[in-house]
Amino acid sequence: YTLERLVYRYAEGRFVPAAMAIPERSNGKAVVWTGGPASRAFSEGSDPDRLAGLGYTVLAIDAFGRGEAAPEWRAYSEAWFGRAEKLAWLGLMVGRPLMGLRLEDISAGVDLLEKEGRAPKGIVGFGKGVGAVEMLHAAFLDPRVTALALEDMLLSYHAFATAPIHRQLFDVVLPRVL
Repeated sequence: YTLERLVYRYAEGRFVPAAMAIPERSNGKAVVWTGGPASRAFSEGSDPDRLAGLGYTVLAIDAFGRGEAAPEWRAYSEAWFGRAEKLAWLGLMVGRPLMGLRLEDISAGVDLLEKEGRAPKGIVGFGKGVGAVEMLHAAFLDPRVTALALEDMLLSYHAFATAPIHRQLFDVVLPRVL
């Protein structure tokens, strides 16, 4: 397969860094992958690498706040909040949850694959870690994602709410989700 690095724009001031694997012999299906930096998604033997080898067009994206889409700003509050936590809290305060912004990025990736004619036989969503929770929500909201692969994801929002200790779940916080 051929690997292309790209950035797609879908709204004023909104850009998504991505990498797309275009197979030599396409099976007509595409995968939108999220779950880590797009720049490292196609390492040898990784899921995106193997899928591209099987004939899938694979679009690995850096959803908002992740990878190359992570903010570069520094502030005094970093002593208390990491960058991702700060993005999540700022988003909630202005009514734009981090999860919602990332769902828009995934949907725009699906738009791109359709526009370029890369998925005549369907689109698969593949999410890993926090990216799996985002992909689950994206597939629920977008009927163009017809199949899912979810790995290492949150068990449930109930488990999140009732666990006494948890780590890095600020990414999946949504108002009124319970």
